[in-house]
Amino acid sequence: MALTAKQARAHNHGARFLPADPDNPETLPCIQLPDGRQCYFYYDDSGILNISVHLDGDLDEDVSVQVTVGPTVVFQDITDLPAWGEMSDRDKGAALMHVAKRNDEGDTYAIENYPCVYFDDSRLTRLTAETASGHAARTVGDTDEIVETIGQDEYERLYDIAYDADRAR
Repeated sequence: MALTAKQARAHNHGARFLPADPDNPETLPCIQLPDGRQCYFYYDDSGILNISVHLDGDLDEDVSVQVTVGPTVVFQDITDLPAWGEMSDRDKGAALMHVAKRNDEGDTYAIENYPCVYFDDSRLTRLTAETASGHAARTVGDTDEIVETIGQDEYERLYDIAYDADRAR
């Protein structure tokens, strides 16, 4: 579910805190959003802080989850990222550019120094560098195979589109 900034603020302002019931040890503290989604924050019996998100049974729509500890994003996932055929030419090119760098420089170096930065699809543009880079690698796969699938001319066209767009940023 992609929300506009206004919708997100309305959801945040309409959230309710539901404390654990001291008379029922099975209940947990929860924040419930107006759409029925619930997020539980609780310590388990081992003293580990747990975060549990309940989506009210609606797993067919896009749901973005990001966990931040201090200034660091420690987890980010979106349940429905676009496949190759659903991506814009600029986003395809961004994925190709990143995977080419991974092939040339190695995965770790490319992720740290040349992360995949998408242009168009909001599900992709809001990803962290590491998550976007992983998506690019999974979507493109092996460079030789993608060139065989789409052709060298199309590969170069998409790469050049993203290269030019990146330089124009």
